[in-house]
Amino acid sequence: MAELHNPTLRVTSVLSTLYKNETGMTLTELSNATKIPKGTLHPIVLTLLSTQFLKMNGNKFQIGKSAFQVGNAYFYEFDHMELVKKVMNQITHECDEICQLGVLDGGEVLYMAKVETSSAIRLTSSVGHTLKAYATAIGRALLAYKSDEEIYALYPAGITPYTSKTTSTMEDLLKKVDLVRKTGFSHEAGEVNPDIGCLAIAMKNATLSSTSFAAISVSVPLFRLNKKKFEFIKDLLLRKKSYIEQEIARGSLSSFKS
Repeated sequence: MAELHNPTLRVTSVLSTLYKNETGMTLTELSNATKIPKGTLHPIVLTLLSTQFLKMNGNKFQIGKSAFQVGNAYFYEFDHMELVKKVMNQITHECDEICQLGVLDGGEVLYMAKVETSSAIRLTSSVGHTLKAYATAIGRALLAYKSDEEIYALYPAGITPYTSKTTSTMEDLLKKVDLVRKTGFSHEAGEVNPDIGCLAIAMKNATLSSTSFAAISVSVPLFRLNKKKFEFIKDLLLRKKSYIEQEIARGSLSSFKS
C-alpha cells in the first residue's frame, strides 16, 4: 500500500471531525479533536472556508455547501435512485410516516435519503450519518443477506447498546437476522431511540439474488405503532419491495436484450 499523504490526511480529518459534530467547533476544539496544532490547522480551515467546504457560525466552523455538493455526487451515483426515491414518496404518502433509505457500510448503516411527513418527528438518524446495523431495522434487513460468519466478523468487539432495548448479544442478533431471512422484513422498537419503532425491507440485486443493494424503512413513534398500523406498514413495505425488484429486473433484462 502506498504511503499516505499527511497534509491531505489533515484536511480529511478536519472534514470528518466536523461532519460528526453538527453544532460546529471552535479552532481550539477542532485542534484538540484532530490533534493538529493550531498553527498548522489555521491555514487549512482558511482554505476550506474560502472554497466553501467550511462555513462559520459565530466562532464555530461547520461543514459548508461545497462539501454538501460533493457528497450529493455520491448520492446520485447510487443505482436505481430515481425509482427508489419515487417509491419512498409513495410510502410516506400512504402511511404518513418518515421513510429512509440506507446501505450497509461495514457494520454500519449509511443513511442516504429521507422523505419526511408534514408532522415530522426528530429521528436519531439523518442523511449522511451512520448507525450500527445491529440495532436498526434497516441494518438487520441488510445483514440478513450475509452469513452468520460474516456478521460475526463485522463486530469483533461485540455489541454496544444504544438503549436498554438494544439487541445486546451476538446470539440475539443472529436470531433476529434469521427471522428476517424467513419473513422478508425487519423491525425494532426503541433500540436506537427509546420512543421510536421501525420496520424495514432490503431490496435484492437484480442479477444476484443472494445480495442486497439497499434497504428502506419506515419510522413511527411507538405511541402510535399499534398492531393495525404495524401490519399495514409491513404489508406496504413488502409490496413496494416486490415492485422495486420487478422494475429493476425488467430494466436489467431490457439492457441485456439490447
